[in-house]
Amino acid sequence: MIYIDKQDSKFIMNFEYVAFFIFIVVLIYMFVQKRYSIKRSRVFIGIIVLNMINTACDISASSLLNKIIDNPNPSHKMVLLANALSTTYFILLFWSIFLFAIYVVVITCGFDYIHKRKFFIAYFYLPVILVSIIFVFNYFMCTVIHYSYEDGVIIVRTNIPFFIVFVAFGSLYLIQSILMMFKFKSVFERKQLQAITLVFPIMFFGMLTEIIFPKYLILSFMIAMFIILIQTVLESSEDLIDIKTRLLNIEEFNNRIRKAFYSNDENLIVVLIRMSNYKDLVSMHSSSAINDYFVELTKYIKNFRNNRLIKDEIYSLNNGYYASVFKRKFYNGFKAEDFYEDELEHGNNINYIPRFEFCYFEPYTDFDDPNEAINFVNNYRETIQFNEIFVRYSDVKNDKNFMIQNHLEQIIDTAIRENEFKVYLQPIYSTSEKKFKSAEALVRLISKKYGMISPGVFIPYAENTGRISEIDTFVMDKVFKLVSSPLFEEFGLDYIAINLSMAECAGKGIVDKVKRLKEKYNINPQRINLEVTESYDPVDQEDIYKNLVELTKLGFKLSLDDYGTGYSNINRFTNIPISILKIDKSLVDEFNDENIKKILDFSFDIVNSLEKQTVVEGVETKEQLDTFLEYGASYIQGFYFSKPLDIDSYIEFLKKNN
Repeated sequence: MIYIDKQDSKFIMNFEYVAFFIFIVVLIYMFVQKRYSIKRSRVFIGIIVLNMINTACDISASSLLNKIIDNPNPSHKMVLLANALSTTYFILLFWSIFLFAIYVVVITCGFDYIHKRKFFIAYFYLPVILVSIIFVFNYFMCTVIHYSYEDGVIIVRTNIPFFIVFVAFGSLYLIQSILMMFKFKSVFERKQLQAITLVFPIMFFGMLTEIIFPKYLILSFMIAMFIILIQTVLESSEDLIDIKTRLLNIEEFNNRIRKAFYSNDENLIVVLIRMSNYKDLVSMHSSSAINDYFVELTKYIKNFRNNRLIKDEIYSLNNGYYASVFKRKFYNGFKAEDFYEDELEHGNNINYIPRFEFCYFEPYTDFDDPNEAINFVNNYRETIQFNEIFVRYSDVKNDKNFMIQNHLEQIIDTAIRENEFKVYLQPIYSTSEKKFKSAEALVRLISKKYGMISPGVFIPYAENTGRISEIDTFVMDKVFKLVSSPLFEEFGLDYIAINLSMAECAGKGIVDKVKRLKEKYNINPQRINLEVTESYDPVDQEDIYKNLVELTKLGFKLSLDDYGTGYSNINRFTNIPISILKIDKSLVDEFNDENIKKILDFSFDIVNSLEKQTVVEGVETKEQLDTFLEYGASYIQGFYFSKPLDIDSYIEFLKKNN
């Protein structure tokens, strides 16, 4: 029991006012960012609103008590109103703690996880029901804090048993929330876990301070600090929202997939929506026009879902990819044909007609674990191609081509570990010596499980994921070893060409890697020709140029591969220290076209005037061979002479043809 009289200081509410202001600011931010459309954010907004009302009740109750202290004859109604506001404060405080527990459930495992466990349902809902009932039926008695005015003194009584129940159940929810966060910690970053676990010490410190110093109202301020922390690390737009579309981003989608497995949710349906001609959009329009288009497209997708009563969330997976997530009972509301036809008719402000592809799957049913499902989604975004507008995962999962595309990471791991990559050599014919004097090294993947896998499948994936460096290293090592062998001298070869990926060329380690191999096998660097593709991104040009110059200083020859494609320009040809220009197969195939003839005439004139050499690749007919012999090509390569051969077959080819 505490006595308050006029000689004592009044309730100090400065911290309460600051807390109320903080709640308003954060609430405005959430609405300006349109976060009310996201389930987890709606719960967070509820926590803010409860605490804002809560703080207003505490301020009002404390103001009344301060007036009672100043008033020698306060009315009984003032004391009753102060008690009513105090009771409302405590019940809203408890509900805000309960709502925080709900917030943790939403962002970790989802309510399906709770509702499938009957004991957990009772454990989760019973405390808040019991406390609310006690508040309601014990309203006019001493609940937690009760004020009375007797003989000029305000008496503050605390119901110790109920206070213990209040604190115990409140702590139970907080501890339960923290335990759930660590149980499902894969949905959090480390900083998020650290921030959210501060709720317990913050609440404990605030309550302890008010118990020891009851006139210093600090609890709401401590809660406000926690609200700011949660908003910063868990509700910031950068972490949740895709900037272009204002939809939940790919990280939140991955977390949603994990929740489906945590809760054993067999009713969750995912439809992946891929804009197959997204690159056309990027090449045709400015970034501002593209952003405007995606805002418009997002509104359309939302309306499409709302009109068909499809609930749950929609996610942006970047660069024209979406994921529509909903429960099985709403699946009949989604028809790919309707979506496609409606969008074609949907007006937009830019001259662009999108093409969409759809893939349907059931995470918990179709996959063994969340990582497998997430891996499939990532592969679908980057490499997996289907020949149909709408496919079901269950219908294609056993198709060999699909299995290869969907398991490329594991396939590459296995290939490196079990030596399934092989170096093949395609003979190159010297027009001056009329012999096969060189070859291009090509990598092949011969999987024990899947057989021969096309470079057109695994090379782009390796380039996108950074695995290409490991493959390049394997090829270089095999070629350097071959060049150092007696066979090279025996057959009088000029060089072996090795393709360098642009990721490798732009990297910092390429020069040191090549230098180590040169010293390891003690070879003449002139016997290695490093082929650099022409179609690299100009953004990396400076780093690539520096590395190429360093490689030529080591004595290696360079050739410009794929001439006639990508970022073709003579300036690049003259600036890069190359020895050989390689004419792309696309020019060879169209050599009879009048415009292509002009390009070829011009290119060979430039190359001859600069005293460089040329390799013509992709020659398949006698007519093509005769044409490029007339142009004065230095070397000819193509199926007309030979397909790529393994090393033993290449040696036999040289013995037979040279």
